Amino acid sequence: MKIHSKDKKERNFIKATIVGFKRGLRQQKISDVRIKISKIKHEKESKFFLGKKVFFIPKKTNKNKNKVIWGKIKKLHGRSGVFIAQFKKNLPPDSISTNVKISYLPW
Repeated sequence: MKIHSKDKKERNFIKATIVGFKRGLRQQKISDVRIKISKIKHEKESKFFLGKKVFFIPKKTNKNKNKVIWGKIKKLHGRSGVFIAQFKKNLPPDSISTNVKISYLPW
């Protein structure tokens, strides 16, 4: 599944948004995040993304530091294109409703 942009170049990633943390009634797991891919409509399309790498680039605090937080898509959350991804390091709380990128390549 490759998505072409307007200038006909192939991309190796697709954009998604962070919906929120995985949570129960009284606590939430900061390393597990719900991710929504807007272009996914069916369950068959969503199974392609299981096991793919996800990366989040936070806002730069210093000009010299480039920080990337890596994760992996673990499972589906419903049938509407929402996934649960697990990151190696915890995400900051201001990362909710920001964009992450999902890689097509199996790094």
